[in-house]
Amino acid sequence: MGLRARERVGVPDNLRHYFPVPSELVSISHVQRVVCGKNHTLALTEEGLWSWGNGSGGKLGLGSHSDHIYPTLIEELKGRLILDFDCSTWNSAAVVVDPPLTPKVN
Repeated sequence: MGLRARERVGVPDNLRHYFPVPSELVSISHVQRVVCGKNHTLALTEEGLWSWGNGSGGKLGLGSHSDHIYPTLIEELKGRLILDFDCSTWNSAAVVVDPPLTPKVN
C-alpha cells in the first residue's frame, strides 16, 4: 500500500494530515518482502530495493533528505544481492553481498 491522498476528508481540520488514505501501489510489482518503519517503507523486488516515505536524515538511501510519496528504486543497490534489510524510526539498513564474493570450490 502507498499513500495517494495526503489528508482525509471528514476528519477535523487539525487532524486530517494524520490520517492518510491507503492506496494500491502500481509502480512496483512482484514484491518479495516489505518492511515498515515508523514513517517510511522498504520493499524488495526482482529489480532491487525500493524506499518511500519520510526521508529525513537520508534514511531512504536515495542520496537526499527529501520525502518520497511513491516507491523509488535505490540506485546504489541496483543489481546487488540483498541478503536482508530492515528499517526503524530513524534509519534503514541492508546487508548486501559485495562482488567478487564467490564461494570457493575445493
